[in-house]
Amino acid sequence: MSSVAKYQKIELTTADPVEMIIKLYDGIIRFNNLSKKAIEEGNIGERNHYINRSIAIISELAGSLNTEEGGEVAYNLARLYEYSINALNTANIKNDTALIDSVTRVIEELKKGWEGILNNGKTG
Repeated sequence: MSSVAKYQKIELTTADPVEMIIKLYDGIIRFNNLSKKAIEEGNIGERNHYINRSIAIISELAGSLNTEEGGEVAYNLARLYEYSINALNTANIKNDTALIDSVTRVIEELKKGWEGILNNGKTG
């Protein structure tokens, strides 16, 4: 395991849960941008790889939702995650960067909300 991989593993295992979600959203945004670049370059293999990476992260986030405790918020997040997965699958089939952009906008908005929670926790 490389030094970078070891650091990332330590960082993830010691991260605050809110910080972890923000990092996962950053990963989705990064993979979405890389998949768009792959589409622009005509690289189908990379497009597929990066879209699948985004879908994997979103699936993990969706699977971690607790609708009993989270109530309506968890339900709404589940719907947004479901939309995002469906849109990315369609983008992968149709080579559609606009669908990738729509998912990125959703994730960026969610990320802002979690950053607000993180910042409020640190200041109050």
